[in-house]
Amino acid sequence: MITHKNISIFFIILLLLLVLLKLYIAINFWWFILFILIWMGINAFGSARISSNYHVKAFCSNPLETEKKIALTFDDGPSVYTLEVLEILKKYNAKATFFCIGKNIETHPEILQKVIDEGHLFGNHSYSHSKFFDFYNAKKITEDLQKTDRLLEKLTSKKSTFFVRLMESRHLRFEEL
Repeated sequence: MITHKNISIFFIILLLLLVLLKLYIAINFWWFILFILIWMGINAFGSARISSNYHVKAFCSNPLETEKKIALTFDDGPSVYTLEVLEILKKYNAKATFFCIGKNIETHPEILQKVIDEGHLFGNHSYSHSKFFDFYNAKKITEDLQKTDRLLEKLTSKKSTFFVRLMESRHLRFEEL
């Protein structure tokens, strides 16, 4: 299986073998650069697509769901703008899922409570919302998500089962943990 751990082990062994081989025959320095660039390319590709399961297992769809539905989701809250969104949703009697950032939850716990009180769902959108989230190793990703999960559970007495991240500028993909 192509995972960050397996690819890293493979390329470390490959580079060590190349170093050992260099002791006996002349190997051009560019071979080392080539292998490192390939390694970095694989890491970049695997990190950019969470559905590849490169760092952690991600569930991107539910084959048991057959009914056609539209899901309204809002990311990066809770914030003061969440209150405006809640008013609009109430006006149209619509429900949504709010994917919350841990740091924002700490800043606006009362807004998260209002989301829940009005019958909306919530999910985990990481604690730090780092631009480099895709490049975290599995341990750091897990710690970041668990920190927000603990915060959500503490404030809501409910466990979050959803995680979402922005895949591309216009495409959202849901991952259920």
